[in-house]
Amino acid sequence: MGVKSGELLRIVGAIYGLTNAPRIFWRDASLKLKEIGAIQNPVDRCVWFFKNSKGHVCGRIGSQVDDFLFGGNINDPEWIQIRDKLKTMYRWSPWQKGEFQFSGCKLTQTMTFSIHVSQEDFCNSLRPVEIQNGGARSDSDPLTAQETSQARALLMKGQWRALQSAPQFCARIGLASSAVSKPTVGLLKEANSIVKDMRKTAKEDIVFRSFNYFRKKGQQLGYTDLVFLSWGDASHKNRPNNFSTGGLVIGVSAPEILSGKETPVSLLDWRSWKLRRVAAGSNGSEGQAVCEAEDKGWKARLLWAMMYGNILNRSNADFLTSLVLSFLVMDSRGVYDALTGTETPGLSMENSKSSVDILSTSQGLEEHMNSHPAWVPGNLNLADALTKHSAEAWKTMAMYHVKKSWILKFNDEFVSARKQAKLKKQKEQECQNIFPDEWFEDPFEIRFGTDLIR
Repeated sequence: MGVKSGELLRIVGAIYGLTNAPRIFWRDASLKLKEIGAIQNPVDRCVWFFKNSKGHVCGRIGSQVDDFLFGGNINDPEWIQIRDKLKTMYRWSPWQKGEFQFSGCKLTQTMTFSIHVSQEDFCNSLRPVEIQNGGARSDSDPLTAQETSQARALLMKGQWRALQSAPQFCARIGLASSAVSKPTVGLLKEANSIVKDMRKTAKEDIVFRSFNYFRKKGQQLGYTDLVFLSWGDASHKNRPNNFSTGGLVIGVSAPEILSGKETPVSLLDWRSWKLRRVAAGSNGSEGQAVCEAEDKGWKARLLWAMMYGNILNRSNADFLTSLVLSFLVMDSRGVYDALTGTETPGLSMENSKSSVDILSTSQGLEEHMNSHPAWVPGNLNLADALTKHSAEAWKTMAMYHVKKSWILKFNDEFVSARKQAKLKKQKEQECQNIFPDEWFEDPFEIRFGTDLIR
C-alpha cells in the first residue's frame, strides 16, 4: 500500500479480525433484508421472515455471523421473487441445498423433509491426550500446566458437540469442567473417556421432524396443533461445595403423544447447569430446575408463534405462548404436589426461596396459559440425562436416540422408576416360585392383570 515504516493507518471499514465486524455486517444485512420486505424477529434478531400478499409467511431466514439459512414455499411465486432479490444482496459463495455444512454442523434434509443435524466428521477428528507416565501416577495426582491446558481444550471441544447435537454429554462435561480448578490425572482420564465415547456415538444426530409428511390430506396439522414438552430435573449436591446440577429439555411432538403412544419428538433446546444457589433439600434443587424449564419452554413457544407471523407487543406474549398446548414434565413428587396440591402454590415448601420458585412456575401453568404440569417416573424424564453421569441416565437418552421418539404417560399412582423396578423384580421372583419355567416359552414374559412383565 506504499506505507512507510512508522506511519499510521486508520481503518474506516469493517475488516476481518475486528471484534465489531460481525455486528457491522449484521446491521448491513438486516437493513438490506428489510428493504426487500423482511420482518425481523424482535426476540432473536438474527431471524427474519417474509409474508406474501395474502398475509401468510412464505419464507424465513436465519443467520450465524456470515452463514445464512434460507427456507420457503417453492410453490409461492412471491417467495421465488424474494429469493432472486436475495441473490443480488451480496457476492455469495455457491448456494447449497439438501446437504451442507452450517456453523460446524452437517445439515441434511431427507426426502421426507425432516432435517438431520450431525457432527460425525467433527467427532471422528477428536483425539485423546497421551498421559505421561500414566501407569505410575494415581488419579489424585495433580496435572502439569500443559496437561491442564490439554484437558481444558478437550472439554471445550466436547462441549461444542454437546451443545449442538449431543445433549447426553452435557452433564458429564459440565461436572468434569467443575473440577478444572483443581486438575488431577483423573480429570484428564475423564476428558479422554469423553472423547472416546463421542467417537463411538459419532453417528447419533438431532432430527427435526416433518410431522405432516406421512399424514393424509384431511389430517394435516397446523402449527397450533403440535404439543410442546418441557422436561425439568435436578441432581442434588453432586457438585463441589454442595451445589446441585439442573437439567432441562424442550421438545415438540404430534398430538398422538397425549394418548400415551410412542410419538416422534424433535428436541429444540436443552441445558445442563450448576444451580444458582445451594439447596438444603432435594425439593429445593428440583424447584429451581423445574422453574427454569418452564421459563425456557415459555420462550420456545413464543418464538414458535412468531415464526408463523404473529407480531409480539407488550400485552400479547402470554396469548401467543398459549396458542399451543404444552406440558411441564417432572419426576419430583414434592414439586408436583407443591404446584397442584394447594390453592397457594409453594406454600407447602419449607424453604422460602423454594416457595418463590414454585410460585413463579405456577404463574406459567395458569389456566389461560394452556400449559399443564405432568409427573412421570424418573426413567421417562429426558432431563434426567442432563443432571448426572450414570448408566441409568445415559440409558434414558440412549432410548430416545434409537427412534427419536418418546412417550408421555399420565401416571396418577406416582410410582417412581426405582419402585417400579423393585416391584417388577418381586413379581418375577413370585412367578419363579409359583410356576415352573417350562410352562412358558419365555419365563420372564407373564401378564399380571394388565401389566406385561418381561
